[in-house]
Amino acid sequence: MGKKVKPGDFLHHFKAYIAHTKGKPFEVEDWVGAMATPVKRKKEKPLTMTGFRAYMAWNDISRNLKDYFSNRDGAYTEYQEELELIKDVIFADQQEGAMVGLFNSGLTAKLQGLAETVHTTVTEQPLLPEA
Repeated sequence: MGKKVKPGDFLHHFKAYIAHTKGKPFEVEDWVGAMATPVKRKKEKPLTMTGFRAYMAWNDISRNLKDYFSNRDGAYTEYQEELELIKDVIFADQQEGAMVGLFNSGLTAKLQGLAETVHTTVTEQPLLPEA
């Protein structure tokens, strides 16, 4: 079920998650040229909070990261500084990857709660001017 992570350990495990994630890119089949020659292209994986939680659980390090990140009942206050850094690194990886076209910018914006809003004003106009 995992063990309680000590303050300072999260950054160590997060660096291991980064190495694990970035060291194993997706291989995507693509076709190039007039003859549509099949090729495999490597695509970088983004860092995600879900991925970090899964990595920690899969490696039997911790299965209750949501409690740590939410600081449930104030029990994890001493972890908050390093957890904020982890959130910032994940956010920056997704945002910067989207900015250079590595990741889908629309999906990244939605995941980060940055969805663009458009405000539309409708003004009624009479069809015929009044005489």
